[in-house]
Amino acid sequence: PRGSQPVQHSDEPPVSTLGHLLERLEREIQREPLASVRPCCTCSRCPGHGASVGSLCDAWLQNITVTSTVFDGTTAGARIKTKPKCAGRVSDVRYEDLVMTNVETPFDIDMYYPGTGTQKKTSLRIENITFENILSTGHKYDGQFLCDPDSPCRDLVFRNVTLHQDKDQWDCKDGKGDTCCSHASGTGEQVHPAGLNDCFKHSFKHS
Repeated sequence: PRGSQPVQHSDEPPVSTLGHLLERLEREIQREPLASVRPCCTCSRCPGHGASVGSLCDAWLQNITVTSTVFDGTTAGARIKTKPKCAGRVSDVRYEDLVMTNVETPFDIDMYYPGTGTQKKTSLRIENITFENILSTGHKYDGQFLCDPDSPCRDLVFRNVTLHQDKDQWDCKDGKGDTCCSHASGTGEQVHPAGLNDCFKHSFKHS
C-alpha cells in the first residue's frame, strides 16, 4: 500500500476504523508536533467522524496528511473541529487522493464544536489546509466552513475537487451559498460546484 502502517501501542486497543486511527494519531501528534499521517485504507460506515481532526482545545497540530482513502456511507469526509474559547493552532493539513460515496458532508470545518456559533473570541488558528484530488458522489450536502471572526480560517485551498451534482451553488446542512462560509478565506481551482469560490468571497460580509 502507499501509506505507512498505523501506529501501534501495546497499551491501546487495535484500530478498527479510520476515525479511531486518527484519534490515536492525534495523541501521537500531541507528543510529537511534527507528525505526518498517511493512512491508506477504506473507511466504511465509520461511526460519525470520517477523517476527523479534533475536537481540539489548547492543542498545536501541524503537518498532517490523509491520503489514498475511500469513504463509503460516512457522515463526514474531511473534517476539522475545534472548541470555542481555546488557544492553539491547526496548520499544514492535507487531504488528498480521496474518493467518497454516499458521504453526508464531504467537507466540514467547525470552530464551534459542539455548539452553534454563539460562543466566540477564540485565539485558536486554522490555516493552510489543502484539499486536492477528491471525488464525491451521492453526498447530501457539499460542506461548511464555520470559523471565528476573532480568528478566521486562512488559506483553505481546493484543487481538482469534484462533487458530482447538477447544481453550481455550494450548499450545507444549514443552508446554501454564503451561509456555508463564515470568516473563512480560501480558493478553488478546478472545483465543482463552482459556487465554492463565491462562498469564500462573501464569508466576511458580516464582519
